[in-house]
Amino acid sequence: MDDPALVLPDRRFHQFSRAVAAVTGGLGAVILVGWLAAGRAMADLPDFLVVKANTALAFVATGGALWLLVPSARSKAGRAAAAFSVLIGLVTLIEHAFGCDLGIDGLLVRAGPDADGTIPKRLAPATAANFVLLGSALLLLDAPTVRGWVPAHLAAVLAALVALTALAGHTYGVEALYRTGAYASVSIQTTVAFIILALGVFAARPRRGVVVLFASRTAGGLVVRRLLPLVFVALFTLGAVRLAGERAGYYDTAFGLALMVVSGGTVFAVMVLWTGWAAHALDLRLRAAEQVAHDRAELLRATLASIGDGVITTDPEGRVVFLNATAQALTGWTQPEATGRPLEHVFDIVNADTRQPVANPARRALAEGTVVGLANHTVLLARDGTERPIDDSAAPIRTVAGAIGGAVLVFRDVTERYAAEEQLRQERALLRTLIDALPDAVWTKDAGGRFVVSNRAHDEMARAVHESGAVGKTVFDLHPPELARQYEDDDLRVLRQGETVFNKEERVRHPRGGERWHLTTKAPLRDRAGNVTGLVGVSRNIQARKEAEEALRASEAIFRGAFEDTNLAMGIADLEHRFIRVNAALARLLGYTREELLARSVFDVVHPDDRDESRARREWLRGGAIHFVQEKRYVRRDGRVLWCVTNVSLVRDADGRPQLYVGQMQDVTAQKQAESELRASEGRFQAFFDTTTVAMVETSPDAHYLRGNAAFFRMFGYAPEDLPALTIADVLFPEDREAALAQYARTARGEVPSYAADRRYRRKDGSVLWGQVSVVAARDEKGTPNLVTAVIVDMTERKKLEEQFQQAQKMEAVGRLAGGVAHDFNNLLTIINGYGQILLEQLTIGGPARDMVQQMTAAGERAAGLTAQLLAFSRKAIVAPKVIDLNEVVTQAASLLRRLIGEDIILTTALANDLSRVTADPTQVEQVLLNLAVNAKDAMPRGGRLTIETRNVRLNREMPAWPDCPPGDYVQLAVSDTGVGMTEEVKARLFEPFFTTKEVGKGTGLGLAVVHGAVKQSGGRVDVYSELGVGTTFKILLPASGDPPSREPVVRFAPRGTETVLLVEDEDGVRQFSRLALETQGYTVLEAANGFDALAAADAHAGPIHLLLTDVVMPRMSGREVSEAVRARYEGVKVLYVSGYTDDAVVRHGIVEATDAFLQKPFTPWSLARKIRTVLDASS
Repeated sequence: MDDPALVLPDRRFHQFSRAVAAVTGGLGAVILVGWLAAGRAMADLPDFLVVKANTALAFVATGGALWLLVPSARSKAGRAAAAFSVLIGLVTLIEHAFGCDLGIDGLLVRAGPDADGTIPKRLAPATAANFVLLGSALLLLDAPTVRGWVPAHLAAVLAALVALTALAGHTYGVEALYRTGAYASVSIQTTVAFIILALGVFAARPRRGVVVLFASRTAGGLVVRRLLPLVFVALFTLGAVRLAGERAGYYDTAFGLALMVVSGGTVFAVMVLWTGWAAHALDLRLRAAEQVAHDRAELLRATLASIGDGVITTDPEGRVVFLNATAQALTGWTQPEATGRPLEHVFDIVNADTRQPVANPARRALAEGTVVGLANHTVLLARDGTERPIDDSAAPIRTVAGAIGGAVLVFRDVTERYAAEEQLRQERALLRTLIDALPDAVWTKDAGGRFVVSNRAHDEMARAVHESGAVGKTVFDLHPPELARQYEDDDLRVLRQGETVFNKEERVRHPRGGERWHLTTKAPLRDRAGNVTGLVGVSRNIQARKEAEEALRASEAIFRGAFEDTNLAMGIADLEHRFIRVNAALARLLGYTREELLARSVFDVVHPDDRDESRARREWLRGGAIHFVQEKRYVRRDGRVLWCVTNVSLVRDADGRPQLYVGQMQDVTAQKQAESELRASEGRFQAFFDTTTVAMVETSPDAHYLRGNAAFFRMFGYAPEDLPALTIADVLFPEDREAALAQYARTARGEVPSYAADRRYRRKDGSVLWGQVSVVAARDEKGTPNLVTAVIVDMTERKKLEEQFQQAQKMEAVGRLAGGVAHDFNNLLTIINGYGQILLEQLTIGGPARDMVQQMTAAGERAAGLTAQLLAFSRKAIVAPKVIDLNEVVTQAASLLRRLIGEDIILTTALANDLSRVTADPTQVEQVLLNLAVNAKDAMPRGGRLTIETRNVRLNREMPAWPDCPPGDYVQLAVSDTGVGMTEEVKARLFEPFFTTKEVGKGTGLGLAVVHGAVKQSGGRVDVYSELGVGTTFKILLPASGDPPSREPVVRFAPRGTETVLLVEDEDGVRQFSRLALETQGYTVLEAANGFDALAAADAHAGPIHLLLTDVVMPRMSGREVSEAVRARYEGVKVLYVSGYTDDAVVRHGIVEATDAFLQKPFTPWSLARKIRTVLDASS
């Protein structure tokens, strides 16, 4: 029962236990002093009043132990005192049991046995037993049993019963109850002390055992607290009164019993009524409190639901109990979904910078029992992936007893606040930059006079005294006492009276020693209420002006004499600014004669844009200043503008009244122009240094980095703060380090002025960087190198491209070789396969010769397939792309694939219903499917599943799976198997030509290279996903086409004809075979070995020519050129191209349009006849 509303405070019980400890300990101490001071008198007291010396000693020990053990049972002193009282009791019991004297009775007061054998100083057995029980109870104060009983309470109950028995014996005169045999009796004081000690043990742990009921604020607790003490008091009192009446002879036993029954019933009835009435009142209060608690809970829930912060509460295990509406909106979890889930599932937070998970503050609040705030830069990941920066804190929810019953987490979205804080940080940084750039000293102070802000100029002066600068110091920390008191007086005027101290000249300690004159202004800083919270000060060094004034006074005597002869331009003007005297140098400078200048005002020769400032400065002189130095522009008589440094002084009379202006001018036009050009040059260099993408660094002669631009840090992965500890050796590639440092050292020593080299470098993360470095040394006025500048261009990507280009060149060479071989082989196969087909038609079915020819033609077909793969690999096959439906191609190829892969492999297809069309050669697509199926079969030697899938895919720039594909609509063809899979090493070389993992003789290494080439020719991409022991998936992505599917013209069943065909073929064997095949089908054939012969034959032929059948690549005249010449002679003639390879035929000699009719070598008589018939029958 831990609810404090239902349990009395522990503090009351602990105070009671401490009071018991003090009373019993004090009683023992008093009695112990009595024994030590008047032992004989103590021994002469009646037995029922005598408290033995050891009893008193044990009371002191037991009382002390209770006092020490109340707050914590771990007190070593308390446990030692309890053990001592147990020891006294145990030893005494042993003496009683065995009739011996172990000397324990004479620890403090020694006395032998009386005549009757009793030992007057020895503890009674009951007393000794109670000390054992109470000492044990204190030692076992926090040791519970299996059933929840407390051993300490059990021992205390036994001790209390023994004491109550002895007390009853004293009360009713029953000596046997407090005396045992011939031993000493238990005194009345001892029995009372034992009873209250037992109660003290109970009160020491009010949350354990039966004391919980006594401490309860419930009706049961109330009944126990009221009735239990009264029952004992009433019984003892009534029994004593009845016994006293009988002994006095007022009534006999029967009357006494009747009187006791009536009085006892009455007393108990009153106690029950009194207790019942109190329980009734308590019940009413508890019901009212429950209603108040219910109302408060509803109010709290309504408050939590309406506040703007997110609130989440958990149980002690960290599971979500409640989310208010704001928390649900920020996390994306509703109350029913989140209830019972671990808090981390609902409140998912990460560090905004590292993206690492952040420890949940509610967990710490539950574990540590303290309020926990969240670190800055924390981001809440909502259920839908939304990220919000938040502030939060967590606190434990405690019951009234102080136990942790859960945690409450309060958080808010600080996105707008972060943005405002970032803007404020930028503004503060800008303000700080501005004040640090000022040459004047600028500072602020708080109301206590301590510096809060100090700019660079002010800190330079402060560091003359304190290296740490001015911030946090007072003027007494930085200046001599007399100056400090003067500055403090001005500060107090500003801080207390709100006045502004304006342009006060005062002396300031200078960082280079001595003091300087400064012109200081101080103004108050106020809060929104207008209260002065500090001050701001600005101080300008006017030492030069002061010195100039002094110099002017010293030189007045010689000025007049030197005025005319000096080469320095000088002039004197009246208070109206009219020249009244000028020297020759001024006239020469401005291009006027003296007379012309004397007729003019000073402002007539000042540049119009500088006149206002000049007037202001002169008025400033009239206000009390001695002189001013101004850099301004003048206009010469010829209109040319001069820049001059002008020093103007005001001459006063003896009374201080202004009289004249005396001015000196120095022409600094050339200097100003040089300064302007220098600033522009420096600005251009700095801008280039900061913005160039080329890394630029400055290093010392000993190879330490001094400065680097942003490109350097970005290129090498270091931060600016890493630079001071960085050397050239740290970024050089280990194998190149020695040679590179030697080359650098020669330049740094001045042996060579510069050098350039290609170098490997090592970035901070360990990766390799190829760089082209140019190094040059700068020299001081003595010609000694003092700075080395390096420019590094990142060549890493270029190196990679060079490697890729070399690999592409090798692949191109292999492809050209494969294409050339395939072309020559196709011409041979055309003759072999063609004549083989003709022989098959002429030979008798079942004859041995026919079987041999069939074997020959079958081998020719396989050879044709191999050449097709070679052409596909080299990407030199002539393709016939058309708009097709991939689903139709897959469906048509499925029956062939099932026969190919065998019965132990299950072929399944999953074809999208609304699949888009693609533009591709259907024959190539079938070849791709066949090659992938063969590979899948080899990967599943024990059988498995082969799955072919199609689906539409839309790519955008955010999809990383196909990074080299532009956004748009695509069709995906996926072929998956459940085979053995492959390693990453195999995947890296998968599409290389002639690479195979199969045994010798079982694979050409061209299958997947052909797949890769065919997909590339169709404008697609291919990728592979594989896992060892799981299987492999090839995914092919082809661009979707919006055109309708292409339809082939219908070919008649009998491909015969009577038209005239002009046959042009440079290979004699192919030409002769083709002529035989066409004439067999009824065509008239005009034969030519090259283009010129073909044109001659066409010119010689009297009749029409219906079709030109020409090879693409021929000497002297290509197939395209032949077709153009024939078409010029015969309008409407149709053309059919044939070729054994290559892309050169497509690009240079042949087919450039997808509508051109084309027949790939090798071909059979029947395929040639069908293709010719198709071309002739097609509409123009």
